[in-house]
Amino acid sequence: MERILEPEIMADKGEAEAYDQLVSDPQGEMLDTCFALSVLDAAPAHGVILDLGVGTARIPINIRRFSDRHTICALDISQSMLEIAAKNIETGEALDIHCVRADMKRLPFPDASVDMVVSHVAMHHLPEPTRMLKEAARVLKHEGAFLIRDLKRPPNRIALALYVQIFGGGGYNTIQKKLYRDSLMAGFTVHELRRMAEDAGLERFTVKKYFITHVGIERKAPGAKPGPKFEKKGGKEKLMQRLYRR
Repeated sequence: MERILEPEIMADKGEAEAYDQLVSDPQGEMLDTCFALSVLDAAPAHGVILDLGVGTARIPINIRRFSDRHTICALDISQSMLEIAAKNIETGEALDIHCVRADMKRLPFPDASVDMVVSHVAMHHLPEPTRMLKEAARVLKHEGAFLIRDLKRPPNRIALALYVQIFGGGGYNTIQKKLYRDSLMAGFTVHELRRMAEDAGLERFTVKKYFITHVGIERKAPGAKPGPKFEKKGGKEKLMQRLYRR
């Protein structure tokens, strides 16, 4: 299935609220937690973690919940998203997270100034995602780590319908199902991610699949050690870790 773009900026307040509800349901919360722990598995012991396309800040809040060893800076271009992010940060008592309104294709940071770049399900909003990856490569320190994960585009329309039904059918409302469907159609294949990472000049990277739903580009910091354990120990949490924390 060919990639079909969705709007780059989620400016509508109602859509931003629907997105925040989508990522804060039990399934979305587990995905965010697994990603946050994956970040800490790959991160240096200390330093600046930059989150590109932070949305409503669920990811950095989760990172801070498990670790206070890093400075977390996050940016998004959508004012509607950042307004909800500010409320979530206050509720989550993570007031040391620095949020900036900026374009992730033109990062307001000097060269080689960041220890790790992360991004979760944000890059598919971009018509030219390689521009974001080039900026990530520019601001990263030489031994910097990165973890950029996004949705894996289904191979055809039948698979697309099944994804929406299986992974979004349980509790998503009409707006959330549309958001999920549009995001899947704008997602990436493993081949596309590898080509973009090469074109952007990223080095020593690995492209991975996470279950059938996500793909990512990653590089661990030298000497990175496994992060903390998942707080819950139920069967579903263990399964999610096997699928999405690796």
